[in-house]
Amino acid sequence: MQKIQQKLNNRFSWYKSWHEQPYHPHLHWLTFLCVGIITLSAVFFQIKITFEPMEWVDLTFCHP
Repeated sequence: MQKIQQKLNNRFSWYKSWHEQPYHPHLHWLTFLCVGIITLSAVFFQIKITFEPMEWVDLTFCHP
């Protein structure tokens, strides 16, 4: 991983500048947590939609 980061540091000055900031690890973790929360929310919401009884569907037209 250090080899990749070293190549990126040498190639992109903005990348090197960003990683020299003292707060960059905090923002990395914050981004990771936000993406994780959004992903988990989407998965749980989809599970809820899939397995929740469909009370809002009127099936009376199926019965004579």
